[in-house]
Amino acid sequence: MEQYAEASGSKVNQDKCEVLWMGREGESFSLPDTFPVPQPSIKILGINFGHADYGKLNWEAKLSDAEVKVRCWKGWRLSLRERVDLIKTFLIPVFLYVSYICLLPESLCTRIYSCFFQMLWGNRLNLVKRNVTYSSRREGGLGMVNPVVFFLSDVLET
Repeated sequence: MEQYAEASGSKVNQDKCEVLWMGREGESFSLPDTFPVPQPSIKILGINFGHADYGKLNWEAKLSDAEVKVRCWKGWRLSLRERVDLIKTFLIPVFLYVSYICLLPESLCTRIYSCFFQMLWGNRLNLVKRNVTYSSRREGGLGMVNPVVFFLSDVLET
């Protein structure tokens, strides 16, 4: 670390430093006493990384945040257009950052759909087919975003 600091002109802040072993468990080397004990997971820019299924854990945390917002918002008296705009403006960004880092687990797709359509329809049955809601307003749809396709599209592009 001293060589790194000398070569780069930067220093490691020991008070903020955390250690996470990567690779096969058991393959490790002893750290100097100046480093903290390795953790099972660490948080970097709001995303938890670790040996467990960290992608699923991060998505579940964001889903819980979104579900709280939806419970608050769905009681508002809004038109369908306003609800779709609210989803696009405030609900999608809850998931956007985690979607760039972690692939959406298939096991959570139903819960994502449920969250978005609870916001759109409240506790009522869907009044139109979901494919119609995804169609543009010009085509008679609502211009709603298909959340699963949206969050997986960045993965497919790369």
